[in-house]
Amino acid sequence: MSLRKFNLKIRKFNLKIKFSILISTLLGLTLSLSYFITSGLMTESLTEEAMLRAISITQGIAQYSQEAILTRDRLALETMISEASKDPAILYIFLVDVKQNILAHTDLTQQGKPYFPPDNYSGQKEFKGGVELLTSHEADGKERLDLIAPILFTGQKRIGSVHVGFSKRPIYETVAQSQKKIGIFIFLALCVGLLGAWLLAYYIVKPIRRLVDGVKSITEGTYPQIEMKSNDEIGLLVSTFNEMSRNLREKELIKRAFSQYISENILETFLQNPRSLQLGGTRTEATILFTDIRGFTSLAERLDPPEVVHILNDYFAAVVEIVQKYEGTLDKFIGDAAMAVFGTPIRHDNDEERAVRAALEMNERFQLLKQKWVREGYPEIEIGIGINTGEVVAGNVGSLKRLAYTVIGNSVNMAARIEKLNKRYHTQILISSDTYKRLEGILEAIPLPPTRVRGKSEEIQVFVVVGFMTDARFDKKVDLDSEQYKLI
Repeated sequence: MSLRKFNLKIRKFNLKIKFSILISTLLGLTLSLSYFITSGLMTESLTEEAMLRAISITQGIAQYSQEAILTRDRLALETMISEASKDPAILYIFLVDVKQNILAHTDLTQQGKPYFPPDNYSGQKEFKGGVELLTSHEADGKERLDLIAPILFTGQKRIGSVHVGFSKRPIYETVAQSQKKIGIFIFLALCVGLLGAWLLAYYIVKPIRRLVDGVKSITEGTYPQIEMKSNDEIGLLVSTFNEMSRNLREKELIKRAFSQYISENILETFLQNPRSLQLGGTRTEATILFTDIRGFTSLAERLDPPEVVHILNDYFAAVVEIVQKYEGTLDKFIGDAAMAVFGTPIRHDNDEERAVRAALEMNERFQLLKQKWVREGYPEIEIGIGINTGEVVAGNVGSLKRLAYTVIGNSVNMAARIEKLNKRYHTQILISSDTYKRLEGILEAIPLPPTRVRGKSEEIQVFVVVGFMTDARFDKKVDLDSEQYKLI
């Protein structure tokens, strides 16, 4: 199997299985390492203990067999080695005199025979406590110790030697039994560990799965809250997710509520910079547009309320769509009037042009709506649009519980006054001189005589908008004596 296919199979496992396998593997490796270390230490400890016991037995026989050797007391020697050979690890014991004749042997058939030590011993040799230790192997490969200790009379004269064969087989059997018990314990511990790993993985993965489902829900447009009481990192993660979900839900509600009134990019600016929604304002330059339905008050008195709402909804829907198209901000509805702002909170190099083009399109759309309303049996009505450019204070006005982004100042009041002049001059779109100056090279407009407006001591100059010179449908031949441009 290729490495790539193996990786693909691994990826198919869910996180709980991966986590369980990881914990079980670590637990298995730890227990296996403990098993081998324990077995090694046990073998080493038992070997050292057996070696000390073998040396002690050899030294004891060498010490207490002196008198029996000198007196040739075979019975005492046989009794001595018979008692010592009861140790299960003893393979053999025999004593020889200085002439290498066997005086006593655990194998009675060897007594009285000469002893011929091996000439080419290949095992390891060492000395401990005056005892020579030879390490060799039995026929089945198990290690054994051959110990040789001199028998000294009065501690000086050698009168013989004692030979003891010590098998390590009991050590291996004891270690094997212990390993079996340790193996059973490790198996049970591994089973318990697997169960614990599965439960731990379930405890950890369960909230993660709920978080995954929550993220999927967010991508589908719902914003869930995950209920979980935990004080660890998982609980902190869930709490953070819930906070994120709440914030996203609030932003979505704001987006749905305000997307009807302001363009998408302005809304995104608010969402990306929530601090801009705090109370306060800044001075900036903007172009303000006012529009209302002329004579709507008397019309509303003659129509039923549903009919009034029907006309307003038709017109305001067109106003909102056009303002957003030219990336302006719908500030507010005032009865049958609407106020839009161009240049704040997002500024463009041609905000004045955007405002006038929006006004022209509003007028065109209104003419179509008027034809529709006449066909539906409603009386003919007209609109007026006034535009002014100047300094305003833009920002959020209200309270922390209820904010409204708006612009205030003399320039705003002037735009409202200019819009009212449409009724006097029987026009549809009037702009101030400040707006006209910025569009003089591309906009065709007709100046009206200077006039006074309420709240202003000096006369002002306003212009009737004809159209943009760059538009294909623009007609430079304008009849100033026509009804549209007749000054009253």
